[in-house]
Amino acid sequence: YRHTITPYYLLYKTFGYNIPIFYTLMLSSYMFATISIYFLARNILGEKAGRISSFIFGCGYIASEGFFRVYTSTNISSGIGFVALLFLTYWTYYKTKKLKWFISTVLMYWLTIQVSYVRVHYLIIPLLVFDILFLVLPKLSNIKWFLIRSLPFIYIFYEYYIVQGDSRKSGISQV
Repeated sequence: YRHTITPYYLLYKTFGYNIPIFYTLMLSSYMFATISIYFLARNILGEKAGRISSFIFGCGYIASEGFFRVYTSTNISSGIGFVALLFLTYWTYYKTKKLKWFISTVLMYWLTIQVSYVRVHYLIIPLLVFDILFLVLPKLSNIKWFLIRSLPFIYIFYEYYIVQGDSRKSGISQV
């Protein structure tokens, strides 16, 4: 649960044990996720769909907070926001084919893993599927570029989830 405590620790050091401040952080991170979803849906589906998507997601706050643990709420909401921004940058790369947007996508993938490590361990699959659906299938000769584009994502995934994976794995022995 990398970085789960980080925002709470900083708030505690600054404001002490102040419950309204902690809940304000959770609400702010949910607002960040809602706004990120709006921009993703707006860019892919249009203004009206962006508004509807963010409204429906935003309405879920009332129910979701009753089910999420309070200490992971900020982490989960921030993770959702960063995933939406990740796909927004990949969508922008798809539309423009500019290298800066691909590099931004790779950086957003890394940042998303940093923000919500435990909740995005299989995020590589939707990234690769996105690439196949939008960048490979229209022209199958693009498969070599898919392999090249996939390398940074696979490397980051490998480093964070395979090499540096769960430290408890060393406690497992062969029988």
